[in-house]
Amino acid sequence: MKRFTVVWLPIAEELLIELWLLADDPNAVQRAADQLEKTLANDPDSVGLKLSRGLKEVRIRPIEAIFEVREGDRMVIVHAVRFADPS
Repeated sequence: MKRFTVVWLPIAEELLIELWLLADDPNAVQRAADQLEKTLANDPDSVGLKLSRGLKEVRIRPIEAIFEVREGDRMVIVHAVRFADPS
């Protein structure tokens, strides 16, 4: 299986930093971000819920991310990240 390149938009990177700074457990945020990168690089089509206009959302507690898959370019673009709903 071909891997995908995962690219974070600058706003998504800024949001991740903000989450890390605000988190009760910054290490959990870092682990989730690392797992998100691995998952999206290996098989982004198998995860997440479809939203609109080609966007998907995936939850890896304590965060969730909105991303798009560009099959032809073998890229995944992370658009935003936020704390996941605790429920």
